[in-house]
Amino acid sequence: LFVRFSAASEVSLLLFVALALGALARARRAGRLGAVVAAAVALAIAAANLSHVVDLVRYGRGQYDDAFRYMAAETVGPVTVASDHVLAMRLMSQFWARLLPETSIVFLPEPDAASPPRFFVRVARPWPAEIQYAGHLYDRDRLFRTSGFGFDWQLYRLVPMADALRRKGIDPGR
Repeated sequence: LFVRFSAASEVSLLLFVALALGALARARRAGRLGAVVAAAVALAIAAANLSHVVDLVRYGRGQYDDAFRYMAAETVGPVTVASDHVLAMRLMSQFWARLLPETSIVFLPEPDAASPPRFFVRVARPWPAEIQYAGHLYDRDRLFRTSGFGFDWQLYRLVPMADALRRKGIDPGR
C-alpha cells in the first residue's frame, strides 16, 4: 500500500500542518526572534515544496507518453508489453493505444513463454540490470520518471534467445 493512498496518512498530515501553523503563528506573535524563526520555517517549507513542483513540471504525472512512443519507435509490428503492475499497465496500454492509432499496443497480462512481450515495465524496486520474465531474459533499457504523482517506469527489453544462451555459456549453434 502506498502512503499517498491512505486516508489515515492524509488526516495525520493535515493535523500536523494545522499544529505547525499554530506554532508558527504563536512564534510570530512572541516577538522579533519568533517572527524570524517563523519566516525561516515558512521559507524552508516553500523551498521543500518547490522541488516537487520542479519535478511535476519536468516529468508531469509520468513520462508515459515518451515510454510508449519509444517502444513504438523500437518495434516493427505491434508493441507487446507486460508489467509487474498489471492493472495500471492494462489501463495505460488501452489509453495510449487510442492516442497512438498508428501503433498497435498489445498488453500481455499473463506470462507466456511461447510468445514473450518485447518489453517489460517494472514499477517495483530495485531495478536490476536484467530480469527473468516468462522464462526469458530482459535487459534494463530506459528509465521513465514521474514527479511522485505516478510511478517511475523501468523499461526492460527482451534479450534474443541466442544472446541469452551465450550469457549462460551455452553455444546456440549446437
